[in-house]
Amino acid sequence: MKMPISFNFDFDKFLNLVVYLASKVDNFDVLKAMKLIYLIDRHHLVREGRPITGDLYYRLDLGPVPSISYDLIKQMDFDNPATDQCLPDTTKLLESLDIDRSLKYPIYRNKIDADLEYFSEIELTSIKSIISKFGQFDSISLMNLTHKHAAHIKTPNRSRIDFRLFFEDEQGASKDAFEIMEMEQENQEFVAGLSNDRYSY
Repeated sequence: MKMPISFNFDFDKFLNLVVYLASKVDNFDVLKAMKLIYLIDRHHLVREGRPITGDLYYRLDLGPVPSISYDLIKQMDFDNPATDQCLPDTTKLLESLDIDRSLKYPIYRNKIDADLEYFSEIELTSIKSIISKFGQFDSISLMNLTHKHAAHIKTPNRSRIDFRLFFEDEQGASKDAFEIMEMEQENQEFVAGLSNDRYSY
């Protein structure tokens, strides 16, 4: 059985992606954020061999969810920047986003402009493509859409999603990108094995 594919989470890319999305789409609540991040990572992964955020995805009732991104955004509802209990990453989010709590589900709007220097031109192409195609969808429509994806259908509830499933039903999926993803995973496992061997005696 193959090991699950994993990537390194990039907080700066996540932060600037969320800020950029908040500046470009309406009714940007946590569910819409999670669905758009997922669609962007999926779109980029199957074409280039790696996602943009590097997040871990889990299958929940809401569909595929980027787990670290979800936890960070939800933490904004609990952390107070005026107290010492506010986590550093949450502080950066609170400094970058306004939260409108007047509706049932909070809406996020950007306070600052996203720093697009964090993204390559190819990454920006993926981001803008998904915004153009899905940015006007409401949260429930996006959730229902992602329920039809193999990543949701073929993963047990509350289980980690295998990135290989992203390739099964995404138009534009590239065989070369799949091989790049697998090769990078093999390299990670090889390096990890060397580290384990170094401290095993």
